[in-house]
Amino acid sequence: MPTPSRTSAGVARPFAAIARVLLGLAALLSTAAPAHAAAACANASIQPQANDAPQMSAAIVCLINATRMQDGLAPLHPSAVLNGTAMRHSRSMVAHDYFGHDTPSGSTPAQRMHAAGACALTCALGENIAWASGSYATPAAIVSAWMASPGHRANILDGSFRWEGIGVATGSPAMMGARGLAGATVTQDFAS
Repeated sequence: MPTPSRTSAGVARPFAAIARVLLGLAALLSTAAPAHAAAACANASIQPQANDAPQMSAAIVCLINATRMQDGLAPLHPSAVLNGTAMRHSRSMVAHDYFGHDTPSGSTPAQRMHAAGACALTCALGENIAWASGSYATPAAIVSAWMASPGHRANILDGSFRWEGIGVATGSPAMMGARGLAGATVTQDFAS
């Protein structure tokens, strides 16, 4: 797995990376995002199907913002640019059978977001990724897994981030042994 990175004005900082969100995740889910947040967000418990990526994305955004507001932070605003970079990355991971922040050609999250016009040079950027199948692929389970991971949690609760984009692709990277499993691959891009 590539070394995670997070970029702010050209300075590398730790980037959160989720290696797996599969059957071994049950212990992490016990530290789930607040149950009331999941109950308040439509489609928080849907499992991925071919045409439900928009509903899954909306549920993830709702859960992330509920978690941020519970922590006293402002909600993140949707960004069409970040939605595009996140969706392209999720689809790329499924189509090209890899799971990582960097593409097989070496493109980093910061390079992808800057190339798309996400922000000026002084902008801080971050990225969370996940893939899962079955009951672990619901928006609530994915957000719970991110919140149970220190690096992902740090991105979600980073008060300097104001913008986010979510990309949900149906399917799982074959390199993770998941080809053929109904699942979802998710990218969440952040910018300040």
